[in-house]
Amino acid sequence: LLFLNDFQCAMLLVCFHDFSFVKSSTESLQHHYVNFRLVLDSGVLIMRCKWLPITTICLSFAIGLSAMAVERLGDITEFQLSWPSTERNGTHELISDPASGVIWTTGIKQDYIARVKLDGKIDYFPMPKGSNPHGMAFDKQGRLWVSLEASGFVVRLDDKGAIAEQIDVNIRSSSGQTVNPVPHAIAFGGDGKTIWFVGKATSTVGRIDENTVVKHFPLKTKNALPIYIALGPDGSMWGTQLIGNNIFRIRATGEVSEFPIPTANSRPIAIVPGPDGTSMWFSQEAGRKVARITSSGEINEYPIPLLGEKSLLAGIAFDREGNLWTQMYAPPPNKIGQTDHLVKIDKRIAAAVAGDLSGISVTYYRTPSRNTIMHRIIQAADGNMWFTELNGDRIGKILINDGRKITK
Repeated sequence: LLFLNDFQCAMLLVCFHDFSFVKSSTESLQHHYVNFRLVLDSGVLIMRCKWLPITTICLSFAIGLSAMAVERLGDITEFQLSWPSTERNGTHELISDPASGVIWTTGIKQDYIARVKLDGKIDYFPMPKGSNPHGMAFDKQGRLWVSLEASGFVVRLDDKGAIAEQIDVNIRSSSGQTVNPVPHAIAFGGDGKTIWFVGKATSTVGRIDENTVVKHFPLKTKNALPIYIALGPDGSMWGTQLIGNNIFRIRATGEVSEFPIPTANSRPIAIVPGPDGTSMWFSQEAGRKVARITSSGEINEYPIPLLGEKSLLAGIAFDREGNLWTQMYAPPPNKIGQTDHLVKIDKRIAAAVAGDLSGISVTYYRTPSRNTIMHRIIQAADGNMWFTELNGDRIGKILINDGRKITK
């Protein structure tokens, strides 16, 4: 590989720029990670590779050259959000419109929401000043609802992104005092009409029925900081307590149950239903694990092999093949320049023994940007995985749909 011309050097750089790698938890990461040192000096390219057969390098090079101009499976594209605001680093939630497939995201600091079309075109819609839009959910009629944390409202938007309806969810005591629960995440119940939300500031779960009647249910753990809620396969709503270190379940009647997470101070983030139709799965930011909880409350945890000593996990989502995805990023200030990754865990994790990922492939996809502070990940209507980067105000897409018909 010596004395390559400039064009050939450029081809190699393109080929390996977005290299992803697979790690089996039973083997050393060093045996799979390709460590390249590229030095261009007078047309000389020096490449140093550890523990990777030269046949694999040559094959990867050939494939990369043949597909340079074509978007390939595993490619990550980032879209920069230019919020019409002086505030920065506030891109939070995202959701895919089940009808049109477009992506919506919230700028909590910017008091805007954004609609991102699949070609990358972005439209911005203002929310009330100082309202801090955060959670989003579509009802069964295909209408988008948004929670406004700072003002204590849940609002419905029209087709043009303007507020068409607003519901006051502030708590009013018998003495007349008003307390903002800070509605964070929102989700619809199984009927597609009842809105559920978590009161981040009051350790409560709120319910808005189809007649817009609001009721609040206290969690058993005080100062629990509930941050996420989702419909479970049993018809109940399930959620995470960031500080309480519990998973909670609330039935349609308002009955609340809490299930302690075995790992202390794990900081559970997102929770989603599993593909088996009987369980929920959640991510642990500080625990650096993903975990499964059954309808009876039994929790099995699975440590994710880390790429950095201080790596944290963010959101969690399943694709339609049953593979589990999460996000791994380096917390600030990240002085060593650690890279951030999307992580895919093979669908066989569903049958794995608690704490054991032996034989389960874990694939890492490096994001183009560093210091992302990733937040959420979903599979959108186009079949690809989309995610948010809070730091830098970007959303990203990793191509996993090869064009075949997607069925739900």
